[in-house]
Amino acid sequence: MAVVAPSTPFNLKIVSADIRVNGKCAYAYHTGAGFNDLVIGACDPSGGRSFAINAAEPAKIDFLGFGGSTPAQVQAYDGTASYEVWAKVVANAGLSGSEFTYSEAEGFKQRSGGAAGGLGFLACRWSHYNNWQLFALSREPDSFPSSCARVAVKKAF
Repeated sequence: MAVVAPSTPFNLKIVSADIRVNGKCAYAYHTGAGFNDLVIGACDPSGGRSFAINAAEPAKIDFLGFGGSTPAQVQAYDGTASYEVWAKVVANAGLSGSEFTYSEAEGFKQRSGGAAGGLGFLACRWSHYNNWQLFALSREPDSFPSSCARVAVKKAF
């Protein structure tokens, strides 16, 4: 997989065999001053695109929701620091993000984690008023709750 080239803004589209989340988009859910967890909901075809590949660091995804004067990037916590199998994905103000690779077939993969080339993502009905929330894998789970689905995260224009 190659590092993603800088691009025009895009949405993060969810692809999954699970119809509960397939075809939806990830967006920022405000959790506090400058803090956002990525949750999953209906894509807004008329809405603005909230993400772009960083021009200076093309392995990172910029979050555009704070405007041009406040930098923010997508951070996929992989759970390895706390021995978790998965951990949250955020887009926080001032945050230097995770590095990702991208392929049309598999979508984004975070470079950290136990697998070469990175691991994928889960979507789980978790918190935030029972919205689906995006989580990054740190290793292959033996199983996961029925309220979760294995997902790929891809660019959508």
